[in-house]
Amino acid sequence: MTKKKLNALKVPIKFAQTAKLFLKENNLLQTGFEQFAKNGFFYLPLVSNSISLNIPFEHKITSTSFQITDKQKAQSLKNLLSKKFSPQNLSLLHSSYDLIGDIAIVSIPPKLKSKSKTIANSLIKSNSRVKVVVQKSKFEGQFRIRGIKVLAGENRTTAIHKENGCVFYLDLNKVYFSSRLSFERNRICQLVKNDENVMVIFAGVGPFAIEIAKHLKSLKQRCQVLAIEWNPDACNYLLKNIKANKVEEFVQVHSVDANIFLKDKKYFKWADRVIMPLLHQSLDFIPVALNVCKKNSIIHAYAVIDGHDESGLVKTSNEIVKIGLKNKRNLKVISSRYCGAYSAKTNQASFDILVLD
Repeated sequence: MTKKKLNALKVPIKFAQTAKLFLKENNLLQTGFEQFAKNGFFYLPLVSNSISLNIPFEHKITSTSFQITDKQKAQSLKNLLSKKFSPQNLSLLHSSYDLIGDIAIVSIPPKLKSKSKTIANSLIKSNSRVKVVVQKSKFEGQFRIRGIKVLAGENRTTAIHKENGCVFYLDLNKVYFSSRLSFERNRICQLVKNDENVMVIFAGVGPFAIEIAKHLKSLKQRCQVLAIEWNPDACNYLLKNIKANKVEEFVQVHSVDANIFLKDKKYFKWADRVIMPLLHQSLDFIPVALNVCKKNSIIHAYAVIDGHDESGLVKTSNEIVKIGLKNKRNLKVISSRYCGAYSAKTNQASFDILVLD
């Protein structure tokens, strides 16, 4: 088979799955090349424009040769479009897309809007896993759901998504779900300890809550997870997914506005860990979330930050500490990292916050 020399992420074999999830989350994994193990290490091909990230596990950036798969040679999306698009239009084409179940979510540049159908049909030809191609629009409505338009394939927006050993049923026209946070969800699963009280605010269809519960169950340990979600459609899928993953004894669902629930004195100082995967408002909810936090508890908060350098993480970390002081609680950001692109110029970031008192 044909080989090509590429930049590679070299990790101990025990970190192979973690590394795959991390690279996929950050759109850094080069597809169309065979990953391989050698002498106790695993090698993953990197995209040519890889940026330096704070990689949270043992690794080394190196250069090595990868075998080109037959699928990559025959079915590259850009190769399929090379005879239909001018070089200028081809350069505008986004090489990455989100895959949720068998639905590919694409972002079509305005200049290529008239060619949306052509792009979508070519994507289905280039990836046998893709049965539906949809285009996302802006967040809309009370529950901040993206409008979804089917461009090609089967006329549906429902999907069955598998991740980290769990299965999730969902409808992209009714709920929010991000496959880009799969590494982040796996990371937090490893942090949760036996007998913790975990509260997931903005739980959606349950990826954080269910993956945590299933992970602890696999270790024959226990935890109590409260999943807070106001969107009734998301709640219905959340209940279905809890049953599908057999974690009914671990996860309780509360269909209520988070602002109201977090002011319920019944849950004051209840949580050992609070997870808030709402990118645009997570930091705004820290003051009310502090009601439910025990001393030495952890808050996992998320934000969208311009750029990808360290200064953005530092600035937001300082803002978090100030939020704590305004609410008479001492907070310390013990870890921060970028966890995937949000748009061409912004990135998702996660913050692990220790509540000191």
